[in-house]
Amino acid sequence: MTVTEFISAIARRSRTGDITKLDGLDRQDVLRAANSALMGLYNALPSNLRELTEGFTLPAPTTISLAATNNSTKVSTGTFSQQQIGQSIQISGDQGWNQILSPQDLLNPFQGPTGTTQGTIYGNACFSTRYPFDRIIGDPAFADNQFWPLARLTMNNTGRNGSWLYQQTVGRPINWWTQLLGNSQGNNPVLVIRFAPAPDMAYAINVRMSYWPLRLLLTDVQNATTLGVPDQYLDRCLIPMGWRALMGSPAWKSISPEADNLVITLAKEGEDFAKNQPGQVGAPDNRVGTPTGF
Repeated sequence: MTVTEFISAIARRSRTGDITKLDGLDRQDVLRAANSALMGLYNALPSNLRELTEGFTLPAPTTISLAATNNSTKVSTGTFSQQQIGQSIQISGDQGWNQILSPQDLLNPFQGPTGTTQGTIYGNACFSTRYPFDRIIGDPAFADNQFWPLARLTMNNTGRNGSWLYQQTVGRPINWWTQLLGNSQGNNPVLVIRFAPAPDMAYAINVRMSYWPLRLLLTDVQNATTLGVPDQYLDRCLIPMGWRALMGSPAWKSISPEADNLVITLAKEGEDFAKNQPGQVGAPDNRVGTPTGF
């Protein structure tokens, strides 16, 4: 199903019954109801049904020229790419390594002299542009299984993240940890995965993660983007939950109290159906005494 088809199905219960005839405010109400239903479905589903493995590349070091100002975190707009957010940069004239927070922002004020200088960017961070991270499941793994597995860093007995030991060294990554960049303050991405030592060459990394669905936008409706929800949840769960979410907006058209109650009942049944999906897709970890090959 496309986003356009999904939104059209919800709009059938709007005042006009046709998304093409909705005014701007009613269209926004329908879109909000669709996003509310989408988030409600993923809240109800067992965690294993919102997990996936995504592949990333930790790029090799790259050198750039940039204009930096003494004691400022700002550089020229567009100096860094979106994919470089979270990565470390070593700028000539600066005291130590810095970190990229946006296409024009550094984490720490630049300590060198104002002017054009050179910087080396290390590909020691990655984040998903397809799905918002909820949590990382297990350790990221090199695509080349000849490499020794990565290990997660935790707080050591000094209260400091153990990553300080390798953060300003270059080589094959050994450790990883997560870093919040946005939290509730609206920065994007919210979460990045950091690696140390910084990669000396390009490495392919696979990350198993739990995620939240991306928010649907009007451009998704216009472009008929594919809706990333399995077919079995569309009519049974998602559409009734979208109707229920629309009931609280001015765009809703009430047919009768009985019809409204039926929508509420169908949405509740849809939530229950999602909650009762299998909680795991494989054999449990505790396999003591099980036959060979079980």
